[in-house]
Amino acid sequence: MSDGPGNDVLATRRPYLATAFVLIMGSRILGAALSPVLFAHAPLALLALSPVPANLVLVAGVTGPAAYWAVALPLCAGQCLLAYLFGRSEGTRALRWLVARGVASEGRVERMMKPVRTSAPLLVLAVPGPIAATLAGAFAAPARVLVPAIVLAQSLWVGMCRFFGQALLGWIEALRAEVVEHVLPLTLITVAIAAVVHFRKKWAKPRA
Repeated sequence: MSDGPGNDVLATRRPYLATAFVLIMGSRILGAALSPVLFAHAPLALLALSPVPANLVLVAGVTGPAAYWAVALPLCAGQCLLAYLFGRSEGTRALRWLVARGVASEGRVERMMKPVRTSAPLLVLAVPGPIAATLAGAFAAPARVLVPAIVLAQSLWVGMCRFFGQALLGWIEALRAEVVEHVLPLTLITVAIAAVVHFRKKWAKPRA
């Protein structure tokens, strides 16, 4: 994990998988940047762009169960399965790629390496998401075990977020009303924050 973010690290055996991974992470950044306006006026679009836990809970409080599950589960499971395939394709190079692209910090990747070697299925259950799925693939966890584990983990995760969203229904509705009232300034703030975070990571790479 000590290699720098050079072209050899960014090169991949299957560029289409890497491109899909970049698009997934890019859509999450876009969703975060536009989260106020999307939460106020298009919550399912927010979920489609950025199915992260906070958005899953918020959208669960303002959408019906059928629409929520139809968007959330295929996206969450699909993104993790794609990440798993990327890890299988690249092996441990995928870990250096994650760090070089700024998708995950080197410290975070190294912290997850021990549990993924011990039990990759338990890792994707305990830490459901594309990064854990990539590590599971990188260490060649068998598909017959990992694919069901990923689908189960994402089903449980989406279901728990739905439960919490419904439990916080009154608070979420009040929050949405406030966001609708102040949607423009809030969106400008989140766009600015997303831009600062993105460019800060980009500028930090040459010094890493």
